[in-house]
Amino acid sequence: GASLMPEQQAEYDKALVGDLSAEPEAAAQSPGCWEQSYLHVVTLLGVLDEFGPELSSLNSRLNADPRVLGFQQTWSTCMDAAGYAYVDEGALVDDVYTRLLGIELVDTNGVTQVVSGEALDALTTFERNAAVVSFDCRLGFVDELAQLRHDYEREFLDDNRFRIAELQESFG
Repeated sequence: GASLMPEQQAEYDKALVGDLSAEPEAAAQSPGCWEQSYLHVVTLLGVLDEFGPELSSLNSRLNADPRVLGFQQTWSTCMDAAGYAYVDEGALVDDVYTRLLGIELVDTNGVTQVVSGEALDALTTFERNAAVVSFDCRLGFVDELAQLRHDYEREFLDDNRFRIAELQESFG
């Protein structure tokens, strides 16, 4: 494969992480794109954190929407037909996690190991098979569910656009 010449690699690294050979004050003046992106993500997380209750309400309303409840019932019926009896995807996740907690671990010289590799293998196989069936069971409604989530999120953004803009300015 193609590779960069040493001077090109140095320029690439400088663009990515900034000038590490510069004095700390000068390096802070021209951060690399990684740091700029990281700071942007942290800013966005700060904005999102300000909307915790509103986002929780959005998710509650979405999960209570009759169409979503219908999707969950469709999923549950499909999963049950394949031998996986769960009321919703959360119940499946909880079951796998509970089973994982039941697998015995032992600490040997500071290294945690599974006592029974067979039990972990069996759980991994179960989880993988259930995930494939779950994926197939969602195919009939996944696009409609994504559109519904988009509609709820669009409404949230429209309702909060001024507050979002203010927060972006204060965090930015």
